[in-house]
Amino acid sequence: MSVNPRPARETDDDHDLELPPLDGEEEEREHDPDDLAIDDDPADLYDDAEAGDDLAAGALGDVAEERRLDGAESDAALDVGETDDITVDEGDPLAEGDTPGIPEEELDVAETVEPADAGDEGPTAPDEELRAEDLPALDADDDGLFEETDLLEPVDDGAAELPRAARFYERLGETRPLGEPHAIALTGGVALVAAGESLWSVSAAGEIVGAWAGPCDAVGARDDVWVASFAGQVRGSRDQGRTWAADPSLTSALAPPPPPDLSVRPGAIEGSLVLVERGPEGDRIVYELGADPEDDAPPVPGLVARDAASGTVWLVTPRGVVVLRTPSA
Repeated sequence: MSVNPRPARETDDDHDLELPPLDGEEEEREHDPDDLAIDDDPADLYDDAEAGDDLAAGALGDVAEERRLDGAESDAALDVGETDDITVDEGDPLAEGDTPGIPEEELDVAETVEPADAGDEGPTAPDEELRAEDLPALDADDDGLFEETDLLEPVDDGAAELPRAARFYERLGETRPLGEPHAIALTGGVALVAAGESLWSVSAAGEIVGAWAGPCDAVGARDDVWVASFAGQVRGSRDQGRTWAADPSLTSALAPPPPPDLSVRPGAIEGSLVLVERGPEGDRIVYELGADPEDDAPPVPGLVARDAASGTVWLVTPRGVVVLRTPSA
């Protein structure tokens, strides 16, 4: 049988530690303090090559701190001259009346500031009344968008109260704008129209032909002769406006009277015109020329002429000539 040897007993001497002396005195260093000396040149402090191993050991920081504090006591003896005492006002900077550099009369601040109206309480005006008769019909847009003339304001005129005829005049043709109309006369199935600065001939289909380039005062017709007054001089043409010759004997043919039962009046919509026919039952609207949304000028009363034989009617406005046909024709 084998017996394990008993381990040796530890003593207090085995745990002795080397502690510094109680009196605070340190033992002499084994190394020479001169080893920590650094070159007096301050430039070497920032040169890694010059610092060498001392930079890694932290010696550079200790020496730099020592040099920074060196001579600090002697700086108090420097003569910097007399200095004024600085008094600090410890009063309240927000006290009433303390406005340095700003006159009190310029500080016009209201004692109470009214809050801005953010609209939290909603509109103050009462809601507008919504009536069923003000709404468009349910099938109002079946044929497309609303007409622009439907959005125009109505005018207070007698024509707005006139009834409409059971049958409107049929439109046969329309011309481009010719200018403000001055006069109209019929001859040979065409209308002579003085509009703008020229004289035109307009057929029943709306075809236009220039008959004279210049202002025309009045027009007329006698048989197959076209009659016109240019700057007060009466001329006649027997070849449908190709040539004109002065002929004072044609003066009486000028300015034929308009049809007594037809008239042009402003319509119910601002800027529109209506053709009104007078019959046994009174005045009736037989045709309406809608307003031009792009034209802000007030409408100029138009001119009208009718060929009783064919039932053709020429309605002349600044927007052009509209050729119509009566329903009985």
